[in-house]
Amino acid sequence: RGAIASIRAVNVDSVVRTLLGRGLVAEAGHDPETGAILYGTSDALLGYLGIGDISELPPISPLLEEPTEGFDE
Repeated sequence: RGAIASIRAVNVDSVVRTLLGRGLVAEAGHDPETGAILYGTSDALLGYLGIGDISELPPISPLLEEPTEGFDE
């Protein structure tokens, strides 16, 4: 949520709840340092986008000053 909020610059709780409710994302673990819930894409989202893997998504770098800030590679 924190990484999403930093990109959108708004509170994303309702957005994440909506994505979870629609089955487009799922809990993928917890951040070992903060305990924050980590989310990942679901097969339903990939199917909705018409792709087989997240590697087929366009790069996020145009949206961030530091492309990997807040994201694991």
